[in-house]
Amino acid sequence: MDKYEVLNKYFNYSSFRDVQENIIDSLIKRIDTIAILKTGGGKSICFQIPAILADGITLVITPLISLMYDQVRELHSKGIRADYINSSKENISFDDNKIIYISPERLSNKNFINEIIKYKISYIIVDEAHTILWHMDFRESFLAIKDFIRMFDYNICIGLFSATANKYTLQEMKRVIGIYNFNIIKSSFDRPELSYIVERNKNKLDYIKNYLNGHYSSGIIYCQTRKNVIELYNHLKNDYNVIYYHGGLDPKLKEKNQDIFIKNDDVIMITTISFGMGINKSNIRFVINYNIPDSLESLSQMSGRCSRDGKFGECIILYNDIDTRVIYYFIREIDATNKSIKEINNIKKYKYICLNSLIKVLKGSECIHKAMSLYFGEKINKCKTMCSVCLNDVDKKN
Repeated sequence: MDKYEVLNKYFNYSSFRDVQENIIDSLIKRIDTIAILKTGGGKSICFQIPAILADGITLVITPLISLMYDQVRELHSKGIRADYINSSKENISFDDNKIIYISPERLSNKNFINEIIKYKISYIIVDEAHTILWHMDFRESFLAIKDFIRMFDYNICIGLFSATANKYTLQEMKRVIGIYNFNIIKSSFDRPELSYIVERNKNKLDYIKNYLNGHYSSGIIYCQTRKNVIELYNHLKNDYNVIYYHGGLDPKLKEKNQDIFIKNDDVIMITTISFGMGINKSNIRFVINYNIPDSLESLSQMSGRCSRDGKFGECIILYNDIDTRVIYYFIREIDATNKSIKEINNIKKYKYICLNSLIKVLKGSECIHKAMSLYFGEKINKCKTMCSVCLNDVDKKN
């Protein structure tokens, strides 16, 4: 089979979109590739097709259990041999799978290494590769990728995939992987079908209830902490069709709630950032940030879950200065026993820059679409009617 036959047989498409074919060709030619495609751009196909065509196994590294579960379920539905290994599932058959999803922690597991070294690895893919930067504070296991790649006595093609990566993120991804000569392929960043609305100094709970009373479609409400998730869920559970998800849940409950959300069109998920990336649900109509995130990268990833089908969707950010102060506090308190003072200070500096860039956009007078796109290196015109800044300008003129 060739790439077109795989596309048609397994994915039921007759042609590629945007830069998909460029990315696939780059990987098939064994060129290390960084692919930056906006949410809904079809990133997964870009490494799954080369994986199907290759002789050996493709390892897909991601810290997100929800992504592993969702993508493996999708691959099985298409007749593609795939599985995942994480804290909830450790025993699989390597012989029976073309694509295996693993967490970065697995790269330091001696049993896994002793087993995988027996097999031919065609590709190592890092999906949602911006999460590599999580090594700064709570996923240091990403730092094992470089040594893991070097264990093999042959060249393995590397692919890094994400929807968001500014100049600093790209540099840090390369540094951690230990490879600097990547073929970088980007699509346009902007999602013109999304409306970005910043609501400042509102009573958050009242706002959420009023909003949900007029919306009966699937949506996600993102909270800053697990405590926020549970509190909001308890406030809403008796009157609205809500479920919840966070990193500390029992794995079986995670799977159950994820299935409920995927299979129903009127369920609202209350969650931390641990849910959403890579989830294949095209008709999520709204995403609400109950607490502001810590960066434009995080905001873009969260809002990126909305309207993958290209139809209109609303992304609402409930902004207040208390949330800002909480994030500043968390940054000040960053500590790591295995990092030097200089390294910790550099991490803090980076996080301050990210937070201040976010605040500048949320409190600014620039079109939000235009400001976010510029942050990620793309110049576009104002949206005119698809963000709260431009809508306010329209009101003033009228």
